[in-house]
Amino acid sequence: MEGGTIIEDIGYDHRRYYDYFGVDYRLETRFWNKVDAYSNVSTRVPELTLDQLDEHLGLTTPAKKETIVTNEITDMKNTAIALEGLDKETVTAYVGLCEDYLGRSVIIKGNLQTMPYLALSEIGNGLVLYATNTLESSTKLVTVEKKLCIQ
Repeated sequence: MEGGTIIEDIGYDHRRYYDYFGVDYRLETRFWNKVDAYSNVSTRVPELTLDQLDEHLGLTTPAKKETIVTNEITDMKNTAIALEGLDKETVTAYVGLCEDYLGRSVIIKGNLQTMPYLALSEIGNGLVLYATNTLESSTKLVTVEKKLCIQ
């Protein structure tokens, strides 16, 4: 770090005994057990894992992962997702929610590559997960949002 120094006498050789490593308010890099050693106001100190450090310093951008917004789904029956622009993980997450709802594994009927929707609807004897061109009027289109997670 420019203008900073590593304080060797505070335990680089004994770093496993300390909870925190960071740059203190004097721009010195140190190991310490109290977060307030890094700032006069402890609430201003961001605590980062090593995985988050590069992103915090602006060296990388965070990976984004798509996940289903589960808080808007109270009943999986008659729900669907629009497949356009979704990655395999997002579709798999929706299928997993359907399986949890049904209490069993499901097989997707139809071709996901050629159909715009994936729906869990009542067909014949029960609920079926299928790819379709159109949605029934009772089918709720479930939104998908990107949630940030560091990978």
